Amino acid sequence: MRVFVATSQGQGDHDNDFFHGVDGELVRMPFDSCCDPQCGCDRSVSGLASSKASTTFMSVDRPDLDSETYRSLFREALEDQGWVASGEERNEIDELIAWHIDAAAGYPKDTVMRVRVEQGSPR
Repeated sequence: MRVFVATSQGQGDHDNDFFHGVDGELVRMPFDSCCDPQCGCDRSVSGLASSKASTTFMSVDRPDLDSETYRSLFREALEDQGWVASGEERNEIDELIAWHIDAAAGYPKDTVMRVRVEQGSPR
């Protein structure tokens, strides 16, 4: 299964890069932002396990994951991080997870990316 993971590759290519995550950790795209332009929450991905942010991530093949396992890990991470209560907002979360699956499948393996702030999409 193709998924997005945190990577330190490409760090330093932009002067506002940062990497606080864990290399290879599953990540989610930003859906939170704040008014502080220095924050970076709208231009970074968050680790599903560590909750730590990175401005770089990549598409990788994870043969150990199937769709059901990925969905479960993703949902558990959002619940553990306090984004949703257990069992709540299932449709919205399922759509978010499906978007991640579809988006990752659309990029070649090992493509290093950043979040494009203007569009909220990988580049």
